[in-house]
Amino acid sequence: MKVKAFGNRFMKLTTSIVEDTFVYVGNNCTEVKSIYMYCSIYNINDQIVGTHEVNDASSEKYNVDDDSMFDFLDKGVESVEMIANLFQEDEREVPTLMKVTYHPKTNTFDNG
Repeated sequence: MKVKAFGNRFMKLTTSIVEDTFVYVGNNCTEVKSIYMYCSIYNINDQIVGTHEVNDASSEKYNVDDDSMFDFLDKGVESVEMIANLFQEDEREVPTLMKVTYHPKTNTFDNG
């Protein structure tokens, strides 16, 4: 697979994960400063919280019941498997750690 094609597919998968993560908090770009994709941690109102704690940091209230959490986690597992398959198809070493941060207010990513 050419580098550009690999990069495009990887970016689509990464974007899909971030979109799911952002939907989980109601696309709230007012309070959500950053989303740390590597383990779905949020910076909401300058508080670093996990998916189960988003209601503690936000004035908005999100559905964090067990069904919602498991649906969210299932999507994440599926996306990670797709990323692993992408690397394997291109005969690349599958990463054991990925760190991507998304900033909703500026619609930007960084990976450092």
